[in-house]
Amino acid sequence: MYDYNLSLNGTFRCHYSTHYVNLIDSCLIGGRWHKVWHLQLHSSFSSIGSRSYSIIEGIGSTGGPDFPVCPASFEFSTFLICFNNNNIAPLVTPPVEAYFDNLGSCTSDVRLGDANTLKKEAEISIYPNPIVPVSKIVFPLKINTGHLRIYSYLGLIIYDAVINNAQEILIGNKIHHQGIYIYQVTNLETGVKYEGKFVFE
Repeated sequence: MYDYNLSLNGTFRCHYSTHYVNLIDSCLIGGRWHKVWHLQLHSSFSSIGSRSYSIIEGIGSTGGPDFPVCPASFEFSTFLICFNNNNIAPLVTPPVEAYFDNLGSCTSDVRLGDANTLKKEAEISIYPNPIVPVSKIVFPLKINTGHLRIYSYLGLIIYDAVINNAQEILIGNKIHHQGIYIYQVTNLETGVKYEGKFVFE
């Protein structure tokens, strides 16, 4: 349970990052209105980037159960996509973060980590790894229409790109700080997702 008393433009610090309240509104869940805080996370390392997320009163963070207290996830991304209250999944209106409606977000084709959509990182190659300026991410098959995101260990978006008719993308020149990074590749034609991690030393 989250008990926030932050007001609009309020801030708090956590794990080398500052969190700003951009908007406060509400959503209807199971006939009851819940306050929603929309926040933006900014790392103290300005080159790392930022990430938006929301806190739903009485439910939690759209960034996952421990976010922002524990924002790092190295095996897969964590996002709030579905919840039950007494074995009932009440509809969330309007959707929070544009995807979380507790209806479509609960289906297996959207669920992160689902065995049908999440492919193991072994199906994608990154070479050389550890990363150097000429390192590439190579997909098992050519992706006609897709999306690539690279996150820092704090869950901040470092690189966001559209994939058009490609089987590899240069990523080495996008990473500038030492650490562990997480990638997420989505084939928009098939719905297949790939996630994994790599190191920049």
